[in-house]
Parts: sequence; C-alpha cells; structure tokens
Amino acid sequence: MMRFVNVGDVGFMQGLADAADALTGDGWGRGDLTVELKSDGSPTTAIDLAVEAKLRDLIRQRFPADGFVGEEVGTTDGSSERQWIVDGIDGTTAFVQGRPEWSTLVSLVEDDQVVAGLTSSPALRRRWSGVVGRGAEVVTVDGQSHPIEVSAHPLLDGARIGSWPHPSSVADRF
Repeated sequence: MMRFVNVGDVGFMQGLADAADALTGDGWGRGDLTVELKSDGSPTTAIDLAVEAKLRDLIRQRFPADGFVGEEVGTTDGSSERQWIVDGIDGTTAFVQGRPEWSTLVSLVEDDQVVAGLTSSPALRRRWSGVVGRGAEVVTVDGQSHPIEVSAHPLLDGARIGSWPHPSSVADRF
C-alpha cells in the first residue's frame, strides 16, 4: 500500500541535491576530467561515481533500511519497501564539455511506485521536483517556487515537445 511522502523526505531530497551540487560544482567545465566509457559506450567520470557514493552514504545514514540504485555504483539492497534511485550526473557528455545541460536525478520509490522525484540542474540554476499528491514545481536560484503541470491540450496536433539538449548538439566530442 502506497503512502504519501512526508515533509521530512522532501526536505531530505533537497539536502541530497545540495550535496550533489557541491560535488558537481567543483568539476563542471574544468576541462581536465578523465572520461571512461562504460560497457554500453556511455561516458562516466570520477565525479559521477563520487556523487552517487555520497548520496548512497547519506541515504544509508538517514534511512538504513532503504534500498539504493545508482547508475554508476549499482544496487544496495534494503529491508524496507522503499528504494532511492539516483543518477549522479545525467548528461555526462554535456558536463565534461562545460555545457549546462546536465543534472542530478533523485527519485524515491515505495512499493514499486515512484512517489517523489527531483532534478537538480545547478548550471541552469533550477530544480524541478514532483511529489505524489502535492504536484510539481520548479525552484529558481533566487528561491522562487513556481508550480508546473502537464498541458491540458487534449490533442497531439498543436502540442509542443521540448528536447534537452537540442538534438543537433548530441554528438560524441571526446
């Protein structure tokens, strides 16, 4: 049975994003990052690993029974019905190239249902979050919160689709 996320969980997610932003801020656009290709051909860096390891440790300290899945560091099983899913740097190519189209992704899954998610994009000076039963918002660097929602437009004809980054910029340039 799914329960709603409590306010403490939401605040904790914001703290996880703060910790990730501190680590990624030290490396973004440095130009001297070592890039390794994973078995699927996608890039990773030591900062990707450091972010996930740090967030896994913070989660284990606060919620020792919860599970953890990281794109880079793998799975740590838990004994509760909750699991945190993290991508330390989503958009590693952009991160390494000094482009702002990257972020840290954190979600909380309970009873196999996503109940909260957060995207922190410090280079774009934005955070997006959504919580089941509470809606979604974007928070700007000045601390202003603005609700966001799915378009009420009922037809695909006339709808808009956004792509981040622009498709023309998605080329390996290592």
